[in-house]
Order: sequence, then structure tokens, then C-alpha cells
Amino acid sequence: MSSNSSRTQRIAIVTGASSGIGRYTALGLARTGMGVVMVGRDRDRTEAARRFVTEGSGSDRVAIAIGDFSSLDQVRRLADEILSITDRLDLLVNNAGLMSPKYRFTFEGFELTFAVNHLAPFLLHPFHPGAGGAARWLRSPGNLPAPRRRRYRDRAARRLDRVGLAADEAVFDDPREGC
Repeated sequence: MSSNSSRTQRIAIVTGASSGIGRYTALGLARTGMGVVMVGRDRDRTEAARRFVTEGSGSDRVAIAIGDFSSLDQVRRLADEILSITDRLDLLVNNAGLMSPKYRFTFEGFELTFAVNHLAPFLLHPFHPGAGGAARWLRSPGNLPAPRRRRYRDRAARRLDRVGLAADEAVFDDPREGC
């Protein structure tokens, strides 16, 4: 994504975009004409997801960035990498997350679930206010029970509508359905 094109078109970043909700969210956003930066932990899986989105949307404005949210140093580096890809951000979809069944710690000494689900998005969030103005910040419903996921989906659709995206073009399917 060239910085000339990022000045005139809307840009979205989708974390956790190598599979599931993140991959399909990136696909839906690319289909609306937005430039999309797909963030994942594994380069091969994220590149395969980028090809899926590019082929499914017909868009050539899809880039990848690699970072593991369990390392806050990697999140800081990720923000720098994203700034090298685009100087603008209109939508940040914080889809990356986990729920660890065991009490584990990151290398930096934070509890793993707290670091990935709260600290990493918080670190990535300050990246965007000066890089495009009125960016929106959305979270994935992840581990919510079904009734709360439906309410979340409806609220997210209203938020997308406010930023000019048609809710019927966005994908809110639960990747666990059909498993």
C-alpha cells in the first residue's frame, strides 16, 4: 500500500487476521474498497489469509504485518511497521485475543490473557489518533456467551454504520459454528 493511496482512501487494521473472524472481517472491509492491513502472529498463515482476501475481494490494497500480542516489545515494533505501511488509519479492529486455561506469564512478567487482550490493544491504540484523525476502535466478541455475542454483533453493526460501512457487508459469523 503506497502512502499516496493511503492519503485518499480509508484504511483499516485488523488484528488476529490470519483466520476466523479476523480473516473474514478483512475480506468484508476489502470488499467495501478500504485498504486493509492484516495483522497476525505467523507470517505464512497471515500471507495465506492475505491471498484469500485479495482473491475474494479483487482488491490489491491488502498488506500484512506480523506481531505476537503476547510480547509488548513486538506490539511496539508492530506499530512502527504499520506506520511504514500507511500514514493513515480510519478503523482498528482489535480481533486478536485469547483465553488461557492456565495462569501463565509473558516474558515481560504480565499475566498472558491480560497482556494479549488488554495491554497489547492499548499499546497499539495510541498509534492511530495522530495518523488519520477520527479512527474507530472495535473489539471482537471472542469469548462472549451467545446472547451477548448477538448484542455485540448488533452494536458493532451500528458502529460500522456510523463510519460509513454497510453492516450487511461486514462479517460477524462465529468461526466456531459448524465445528
